[in-house]
Amino acid sequence: MTLPRTVLQINAANEPLLNHVPTHDEWGKPLDDLILLVPGLRDKSSIQINRTIQDIYAVLEMFSDTVVFAEFNVMRNMLWISVRPMRGKRVAIATALRERVPGAKLVSHL
Repeated sequence: MTLPRTVLQINAANEPLLNHVPTHDEWGKPLDDLILLVPGLRDKSSIQINRTIQDIYAVLEMFSDTVVFAEFNVMRNMLWISVRPMRGKRVAIATALRERVPGAKLVSHL
């Protein structure tokens, strides 16, 4: 199965992530994951939500060689990112996201 390089989905549904998050890349190598929260975003105006999502997408595009999948669940204020395991990239992505989206909080990196 060939995976797209970067996919950003906006999800308001409650379908479990494990049902659709890739765990391996197209060569069968395991992917790493980042989970970030953007507290209070769902309570903002649709303009602010869209601007934040555009900022997130811009950051993910800068790392398109690494990011395989990303999903932002608006109801949970949660951003899940699956990346190719490359030294220092998870930290770089999290740092860039926190700079572009100041309220973003890194919750986990797997």
